[in-house]
Amino acid sequence: MVKYQYAYDQKGQVIFIDDLTKDSLIVNKFKCISCGNEIIARLGRLKTKHFAHKEIVTCSGETYLHQLGKQLFYDEYKKCLTTKTPFTIEYQERQICNARETKFKVSCEFGETTKRFDLTTYFKDIEIEKNYDEFRPDLTLINKDTKEKIFIEIAVTHLSTEKKLESGNRIIELKIKEEPDLIPIKLHHLKKDGERIKFKGFKKSTDKKNHCKGKCRHKFDVFIIKDNSRPQLRQIDLERLEYILSQDKIDHYDISKQTEGFQGDKFRYKIAKAHKNGVKVKNCFICRYHGENTTSDFRENPIVCKFLGIVCNSNEAAVCKFFKVESNYIDGYIANWKELMDMYSMGDGEK
Repeated sequence: MVKYQYAYDQKGQVIFIDDLTKDSLIVNKFKCISCGNEIIARLGRLKTKHFAHKEIVTCSGETYLHQLGKQLFYDEYKKCLTTKTPFTIEYQERQICNARETKFKVSCEFGETTKRFDLTTYFKDIEIEKNYDEFRPDLTLINKDTKEKIFIEIAVTHLSTEKKLESGNRIIELKIKEEPDLIPIKLHHLKKDGERIKFKGFKKSTDKKNHCKGKCRHKFDVFIIKDNSRPQLRQIDLERLEYILSQDKIDHYDISKQTEGFQGDKFRYKIAKAHKNGVKVKNCFICRYHGENTTSDFRENPIVCKFLGIVCNSNEAAVCKFFKVESNYIDGYIANWKELMDMYSMGDGEK
């Protein structure tokens, strides 16, 4: 015999076994949510309270959970609307800091924060199994003024189709395997929970403002040229960059998102790009006579000068009278960077 914890009472309302009283047992007959046959309440002390069919019948547990999920959601949402009780969804809001956006034309990722939204403040109507174009959602929350809607899907064995999920409609899908999975509905609070609760078609919420109050904590890759065209690539925050600009004469700088693991390639790319854009830059990496040091001290002295026969730092070109730009190196560094970014799906690494 199938045992359930929910049933319809004589008024057609869903009732939970633990909410039964002796009086309700006397005046009520209960029906199965799945098959509609009469069921009786088992309230013994030795076994878990449950409803059981009065007679042996064929009844689908899957249908029971699906019908129960729909009806329970409908009843609880209507109750919230009537009593002005919140029915909330929980989501992550992306925080963007624009403290120095006006000056540097970039904003900072400040992290994420948890937010809650009361659905009943905006969606004042709910419907069960009403067709919308080619879709028939289990339930639909509706704002009749704006015509906006959210589909609610109760998934037991059959998840929502890809066509429905990719339709662009906002969908909340609740995976119900057993009765305890209904608890979020009874608590009037839904949040993303792996395979159990999914949100589809919702735009990611963003809060853009001066979050850091000027105390930056997000670092960028900053390419700087100063001191007779000596380039640097540094990982610093915008507060530090602002300080550098106030203290030193900077000939050129640009800001890009960090691309960890590619700093050497990015440094060469930035030099090449700056030269292409007409910026005065002298560095051994774009000199015709350079080779790359493969010995153990390559980090300190990455360059082998084929003309002078020495190893040196790449910025020695700034004072070298033999420096001569080789266009093949320029084009090669730019092409290499584009290939790397395409390979790792990082765009151009510039934002």
